[in-house]
Amino acid sequence: MGSNKTLINLIMYIAEEVIEPFWAEYSTEASGRDPLAIQNSSVVIYSKMIVGITNVTNRIRYNGFFCWIFDTIAKNIKKRNSLPEQLKFSRRAELLLAFIMVKNFRGITGISGSNYAVNNLRSRLSLKRGADWENKSEGGSGLYWRFKAGIFGQYYSGVMRDLNLINHPKDELNIYTLTKSGSELAKAFENNIPLKARTLFWESVSEGFVDEIDLLELNSFALHLVPNDSDELLIYEQLLLAKDDRKLIPTYNRKDTIKLLLEHLAARTKGVNDLMASFLSDNYQKHVRLKRISFTSATTWYLYEMNELLHLAFEYFHACFLYTIETYPTLLEKSVDSLNKDTAKTLKSDKIDSKSCLVKDLIKKLENDNHGTYYYCSEMEASFKVSKFGETLKNAIYLLFNIYLENKIHLKNLEEFGNLHENNFNRSGYAIEILNDLVQGRLHETLVDYIQNIILAAINRHLYSSYSKSRIGQALVHNYMIEGQMVWQLRQTLPSRTNPRLQNAIQYMTDIGWIQWANDKYSITNQGTTILQSI
Repeated sequence: MGSNKTLINLIMYIAEEVIEPFWAEYSTEASGRDPLAIQNSSVVIYSKMIVGITNVTNRIRYNGFFCWIFDTIAKNIKKRNSLPEQLKFSRRAELLLAFIMVKNFRGITGISGSNYAVNNLRSRLSLKRGADWENKSEGGSGLYWRFKAGIFGQYYSGVMRDLNLINHPKDELNIYTLTKSGSELAKAFENNIPLKARTLFWESVSEGFVDEIDLLELNSFALHLVPNDSDELLIYEQLLLAKDDRKLIPTYNRKDTIKLLLEHLAARTKGVNDLMASFLSDNYQKHVRLKRISFTSATTWYLYEMNELLHLAFEYFHACFLYTIETYPTLLEKSVDSLNKDTAKTLKSDKIDSKSCLVKDLIKKLENDNHGTYYYCSEMEASFKVSKFGETLKNAIYLLFNIYLENKIHLKNLEEFGNLHENNFNRSGYAIEILNDLVQGRLHETLVDYIQNIILAAINRHLYSSYSKSRIGQALVHNYMIEGQMVWQLRQTLPSRTNPRLQNAIQYMTDIGWIQWANDKYSITNQGTTILQSI
């Protein structure tokens, strides 16, 4: 199994507090989406690049709706400085909106609370029973939403503050209030809702009941339809292209990202099926061909994609180990050795002897290879799906080394870029760190030792991550347990990419007509072309 006989380097933990033994309720299990604790470096990047949109803010018109409903509540209730009263009516409004969408616009996605609404449609709908917090069962179950402040509080309050639409509660004014921009959006939203529909909506929220047949009168509240040539549409356009947030030093990363997406579509007249993947891969490949990178928003997305590709390769080392161990205790050394031998066989089919070939020799060999990064990524994923784990690791190795070859001339500049005060991307899992740990620092290892050491590095990362995340009364995130030299599987998880908010940015642009989805492809519209020319 190579010269290194130490399978697991002991990880030392320092207890923050001493807790007496006690009987406790059984802790639930959770797989964890980041088993190696490396994805935060990607999260930091996309959080900087897309502010005011998150992975759970699915429709841009929610912003207008919340501005309008808070304005309406303030004008119609007696306890105007009562946060519980404000949230009671906003929760009812959220549920009524979900009922409208599932009743009148079936098939439209991105509607929070839709599961409850679909399952509770009936001739007489009780908003009180479905939304009022006092009617909850344990943990908030039985209601349309378990978070006390509703969809707004859990998903939209932060981004709407970033977009300068609302102010959060303060001691002297303990409710959510609208900014000047928020009041303007509330008015613009209201202008697109007929008086009869506005009156019916508020009366239903106020009374806590609505008849199913009356939902047909409320189509103008549709979240996916923003009226053309309206002030509401203009405000959404201005919001997306405005500065990112309220900070004194303005940044325009969201605007820059939108411009990059529109430019990508404008160059592809036949349309694009998966816009996010197409943009990220194209942007990455453009940068690896440059002789020198500049510090731009496009460079930041290139760095994000490099992060993701490296993370995938490393996670597949972990996943192959996880999927080859048993659910009962077996020797750890045997499991690692078996996986190493399977990988060696696949390398041998490429005329590579893993016992004599050094990492630097294989990298040199790949310099003349015609396949690119995305080829090896695709082959790695395809091999894993059919349980060819040795083949998977061979392609993971090729992927890691290919990324190193493509980007080594940029590494010094990328390190400088990531360490800039305004970026601070250098977190655990950052591309420079991963390349140093998995490639640059191992150039003189034989492949047989390299395979073993990377598997062990993945195991160590998972153990450190899972034990760090484990707290009394919280879900367990271990994929396996190791005791002595024995290992056994607890659950299986799959390698995954982070979701960089791009898909919801694309949905926002679709909702306001800058791009369109037709015949299973995205394409830029005339309106989008006009916007692109003006940016």
